Amino acid sequence: KGGESWWIDLHGTCELEHPFGSLTLYNNKFYGTTIDGGPNFLGTIFEWDPSTNIITNKFNFTSASGNRSYGTLILVNNLFYGVTYFGGTNGAGVLFEYDPVANLFTPKFNFLNATGSNPQASVTYSGGKFYGITSTGGSNNRGVIFEWDPSNNNYSKKYDFASFSSALYYNNNLLRVPSFVANGQANTCNIMPSITINSTNNNIWVPITDIKGDAIGEIKANGNNLGTLSISMYVNNGPVREDAQHRLYLDRNITISPQIQPITPVDIRLYLKKSEFEALRSSTNSLGQSSGVNTISDLMLFKNSDPCSGVVINSWNPTPVTALQWGENYVLSATINSFSSFYIAKSNSIVPITLTNFSGTITQHDAMIYWSTATEHNIAGYEVERSLNGTEFKRVDKRVAALNQTLTQQYQLIDPKIFDLNKHKVYYRLKMIKIDSGVTYSGIIVLTLKGDKNTKVFPNPAFEKIFLEVELSGNNRQFSIYNAEGRLLKSEQKSITTGRNLLSFNIAELPIGIYYLQYENENELMKKLFIKY
Repeated sequence: KGGESWWIDLHGTCELEHPFGSLTLYNNKFYGTTIDGGPNFLGTIFEWDPSTNIITNKFNFTSASGNRSYGTLILVNNLFYGVTYFGGTNGAGVLFEYDPVANLFTPKFNFLNATGSNPQASVTYSGGKFYGITSTGGSNNRGVIFEWDPSNNNYSKKYDFASFSSALYYNNNLLRVPSFVANGQANTCNIMPSITINSTNNNIWVPITDIKGDAIGEIKANGNNLGTLSISMYVNNGPVREDAQHRLYLDRNITISPQIQPITPVDIRLYLKKSEFEALRSSTNSLGQSSGVNTISDLMLFKNSDPCSGVVINSWNPTPVTALQWGENYVLSATINSFSSFYIAKSNSIVPITLTNFSGTITQHDAMIYWSTATEHNIAGYEVERSLNGTEFKRVDKRVAALNQTLTQQYQLIDPKIFDLNKHKVYYRLKMIKIDSGVTYSGIIVLTLKGDKNTKVFPNPAFEKIFLEVELSGNNRQFSIYNAEGRLLKSEQKSITTGRNLLSFNIAELPIGIYYLQYENENELMKKLFIKY
């Protein structure tokens, strides 16, 4: 400390002898273990106060508790964890927990020969679980790699060493290194394994990975019980993407949908590849303009209500991040109030309006276009533009904006006689016109006319009930209602007769807002938008 060196002699201090592991710092004191000494001559846990140079014997190992602890104590959430080589119920060592405040020692798992025995090394903590190596036991009696989950006290053998890969009698520690960043399949909404965050893990970092265990992100819920979280990731097939304003953004975006949104802020980490960052840094847009990204600190997270998609649909809101190198790759850390979709772009890629929804639906004769905003600054008005090929757009109609409002505003516009166009798909975007004559654009939405000509939801907007008039075939059918963020709110089975059906749905309990009624027709997923007032 401060250039000084410390040296201590354990012999003669409470008869402590032969420390093997390193010291671990906690609360300005160091903790360690010995394999000999103590009143039982089976080793101890000791505390050393460097300010007074006083050694205190905190716990004496026994045959029952486990003994001969060769490894280093690992500190996690103010508790120490370690293993012993001998002792415990089976005489093959124990995995233990030690509380330095309460001075409480608790054996958590008793090793046995069949699943690994006699660990000499330290345990390694990663992703809320502990990992280690035993020197004997397992299927070949050559040792194993094991995993222990403290949330449910579950021990599992992960790998059996054989004669060609023996760990026998060696004090081998597992090294914690960054995992690979998940690749994902290009041009696909990749559905990832869901995670659950409840009272057992809501104050630790919970990893988000793909099915192979490659990293996507981490969540620390800070005491919030989020339930089951659905996770998806979209990876484009090009190096970067460009929005309607010619802003460049990263190749990957991640959508996280919790069962319960947090009440208080939570922490999140999202990972990106070095190659993705380098691609964004070196790219120019279709106008020949540079991305403006020079260092990893130039990046920021942008979140919005988009579903898992290959393009930005709704306006995004900036979220400040701490950007750091993570192995050869990078990690962006942020504190957020809710979960949604996350994009990555240059830190000044901010629009002067918070567009919370831009969507549409096909009625019996028309296209209904809806959009809503949370804030509007320097916005004079809006124009809805339509395209028949997705690239060439023409104005349908316009609306005047509510000037400099910080309250939620909702708009709608009818595109009449859309079926006269005789097109299978029609594309729309929203042009947002600034007072200073500048413009910004929303993402593009696509409305499919197939099968919708004779289908309608009414009344729309509605207060207590909506009715779906639709032609279907078959028997029972599942109908689901989702909110604008894509969260499932309710589902119900309806009896269907072949031909024209008139179905009713109770929406009295829904808050005011925009919703989707979803069902399947002729192997095609249909969505009908409605508004609850």
